[in-house]
Amino acid sequence: MPKQAFGLTVVRFQDMKEISVTLSSKGQIAIPKAVREQMRLTEGTKLTLSLRGQNIILRRAGLADWRSWRGRLRGAKLGEQLERDHREEIQRDEAMIRDAKSS
Repeated sequence: MPKQAFGLTVVRFQDMKEISVTLSSKGQIAIPKAVREQMRLTEGTKLTLSLRGQNIILRRAGLADWRSWRGRLRGAKLGEQLERDHREEIQRDEAMIRDAKSS
C-alpha cells in the first residue's frame, strides 16, 4: 500500500524497498541513483508526470505519448511516401515470385 510522505506518495519499485523523497522549496525532487540506474534515466531523459487521484505518476516519455510527435510531420507527405514504399515492396515480391517460377 502506498504511503504518504511529505505530501508525496511513496511507491514500490521492482526489486526495491520503498524510497521516500523530499520536495524542495522550489517544488523539485531528486530521483534516487538506484532508481535512475534501474530505469536507465540519464540527463535529458524526458519524463511525463500525471495525477491519479492523490498519486503522482512519473513515466518515461515514449513513442506511445503522441504529444511528443506533435508538429514533427508537418509538411511531410507521409501518405504518399507510404503508398510509394508499398508499391515498391509489391514489385519486389512479384519479381521474386517470377524468378522462383522460372527456376
